[in-house]
Amino acid sequence: MISSIVNIVNENNVVETELKQLTNVLIEEIPSLLDVRVFGSYNNGNWDEKKSDIDLLVLLNDEDYYSKKDVKRCLDYNIVESELRRSLRERIKEKLTGEYSDRFSLYLCTPTDIANLSLFALSRGNLGENMIEGRLNYKK
Repeated sequence: MISSIVNIVNENNVVETELKQLTNVLIEEIPSLLDVRVFGSYNNGNWDEKKSDIDLLVLLNDEDYYSKKDVKRCLDYNIVESELRRSLRERIKEKLTGEYSDRFSLYLCTPTDIANLSLFALSRGNLGENMIEGRLNYKK
């Protein structure tokens, strides 16, 4: 029992270190960055270090990154992320090298996105509210 608690603490220390590194990359890459918040299972204590992702709200004060701006729809009606958002996400991911870097789920949002997300109630609550109420990692 004690060793499993120690393992959880060690995993969380590694994740917290990588979250700091990711936040520094976000600050470097996004001049319009407003804040970074951790939400979801990692924030609420239901995180499984073997399989869960780590959800992050990355709030941008630049409506050019609005999720519905310049999106493309494929023949099967899937929405393809805009080139601007995709290239930003790729630049960020290229700079991450940690053990959990592939498990960070970045939700690039503008204030308009958050307002729209706040209208949706999901099985686990209101996504927009969960994001905004997440643990603050950075605020401009």
